[in-house]
Amino acid sequence: MTADEILAITIHEFTEQDYVFKYLINNIAILDYDYITPCWCWQGNLRGKGYGMCNLHGRFHQKPIHRVAFILWKHPIEEGNQIHHLCRTKSCINPDHLEEMTVQQHHILHGEGNEP
Repeated sequence: MTADEILAITIHEFTEQDYVFKYLINNIAILDYDYITPCWCWQGNLRGKGYGMCNLHGRFHQKPIHRVAFILWKHPIEEGNQIHHLCRTKSCINPDHLEEMTVQQHHILHGEGNEP
């Protein structure tokens, strides 16, 4: 079982208690960065290049909050795939701004690794 599959199961368990939903909603700010709809910006821990991080009830090491939000509101992430921020705001967890794609698709989109 992959780390994201375990995360998806745990999120489902917590969702029944509304824990994850409340945790996310209590830690965002709604900000308008001129995208189609406002961003839901994570106000908790930020790491690296500005990605939000969280620790769900001490059951995991720090996890990217946009991946947690994607799993909560959309579906489990395919093994090896990445989540792209359509709004280009790395701390955003608005599910309408998140899109699953392969690593190769993500790199091409960002102009990295333009191999044929």
